[in-house]
Amino acid sequence: MNTLQIDMYKNVIYFLNANINRFPPATSLRNAIENLNRYHVQLSDLYLQLSTLSENGTQDKTNIRKELIKQIDPVANLLKIYAFDYKKKNVYKKVQKFNAPYLVECSDMDLISAARKISKIAHQQVGYSLADMKNVSRKKIKNTSESINDMETGYGLTPEIIKNIENVYVRYIQSLVHFEDEMDSRKIIVNDIKKLHHKANNVLENNIDMFMQMHFIDDKELYMGYQKSRKIVSIKKDNEGIIQENILNEQEISQQDDNEKKPDGEETKSEGEEVGRKRKEAVH
Repeated sequence: MNTLQIDMYKNVIYFLNANINRFPPATSLRNAIENLNRYHVQLSDLYLQLSTLSENGTQDKTNIRKELIKQIDPVANLLKIYAFDYKKKNVYKKVQKFNAPYLVECSDMDLISAARKISKIAHQQVGYSLADMKNVSRKKIKNTSESINDMETGYGLTPEIIKNIENVYVRYIQSLVHFEDEMDSRKIIVNDIKKLHHKANNVLENNIDMFMQMHFIDDKELYMGYQKSRKIVSIKKDNEGIIQENILNEQEISQQDDNEKKPDGEETKSEGEEVGRKRKEAVH
């Protein structure tokens, strides 16, 4: 979400407090300034919480996802070689699509499915998992041991490697649950931010703006200083590193937020379109 309005609130509060002695002591303006300051503090705290959620949840999920892919990919390749060598066409078909590009590009649920399938196929081809060993016969255990030895010496695939997939797989699911919880918290915070922005803008437009227009429009220095503090300024660097300041109105801020929310590939308005929209002018 766009934080430029937060900076504008801060500028307005700073300007009004710097000139507080020029306003009557018992006025609605002072109450409005206090309310705006309270909303500004609450918004700053919520934006901080939002940034923390975005960084922690996403980073944890991304790191464990990379780790899971790192565990799955070599096992899938070994199973392909094994299936080719022993002419196990069904096994080869099951693992054929699990290559590095697929694992990197697939969805979270597809990656979970891939981890489960690779782990299951590896167990079937190499041997039983430790949890199943107590339920099989000694002859089967002997055959399984021989199969494990063949896979270890011939292909380098050990039960420990398969177990690592299962461990990271569990951690990845936990990270997804944690990420979803954070996304739910994010929605709540975003909703609270929208409500506070509405309250802050209401105080500005229906209290402070009106008060300044009614009582101080003839004081050019004070009024124009207030109007300057109300500007929403976007500061960016151009291709040559030169800082460019662009004064936006609230409609342009809303347009920026809408463009940020659009998915990749969806068309947005061109940068030149609507830039020349008439801005609000001070009442003369």
